[in-house]
Amino acid sequence: MVSHIPPRHVATATLWLTLALLTLPILLPGSRVLAQGDVSGQQAVIEIVRLQHRDPTQIRAAITPYLDERGAINQIDNNLIISTSRANLVRLEELITELDVPLRQLRISVDFRYGRPPVPVATVTPTVTPTLTPATGLVDDATIATTPEIRPPENTVQTLVVTEGEFAHFDLASGNPVGGLRFTEVAALLEQQSSGGAQTLGLTAHPRDTGAVIELATLQREPDLNGNLQARVVSRTVDVSLNQWQVLTPQPDSIAVRVEVLP
Repeated sequence: MVSHIPPRHVATATLWLTLALLTLPILLPGSRVLAQGDVSGQQAVIEIVRLQHRDPTQIRAAITPYLDERGAINQIDNNLIISTSRANLVRLEELITELDVPLRQLRISVDFRYGRPPVPVATVTPTVTPTLTPATGLVDDATIATTPEIRPPENTVQTLVVTEGEFAHFDLASGNPVGGLRFTEVAALLEQQSSGGAQTLGLTAHPRDTGAVIELATLQREPDLNGNLQARVVSRTVDVSLNQWQVLTPQPDSIAVRVEVLP
């Protein structure tokens, strides 16, 4: 049986609901809403934290493992809305302070022939070999020989300064690295060279204490159903130390990268 609620009762209930909503506290940045708790450290609080420099999605992902199991983190624009215990909130705010820092400038270097011997480059060096003619005693035509001279190949080490989080594209053939890119833009550049044999890659770096996490984008060739090689862009992460060369690809490529944080 469905009971009928008179219209005047509905209006009264709506009025009471409206008054209840108006009495709720308005949350402003930096304000807290306190709930009941047994001790001060376990008292439930709600905090709105406005981020200044970093992507809120990344900050949220980084601090979530440290969130109390009874807590929650929501996101609105550049704000994180954290509901947890007071003690846990203090810990999370310390982490946010460490993470929400201005983006840094990085110097990234790529060596396409790291640890490999220099390539012999043929240079013409005249070598005169006198030949005496018995009849005249004069010097005959000289013999010109080509002597290979060992010298380092050019443009195998490329360096570029980028902002933290930006992708950079390095290509051995062009010798001109390009920065300030998104992943999709790097992927497009890599795909343009899918038919050639040039060494090319894209990467971005995120410093962590004394090291960095590199996200590397490269071309990978795999056979299709007909046995033809098809190129696709794949990405992976590599942990490296700062200010040191780190080999990214094994022989025969021997590509290495070096990341430095600029002051």
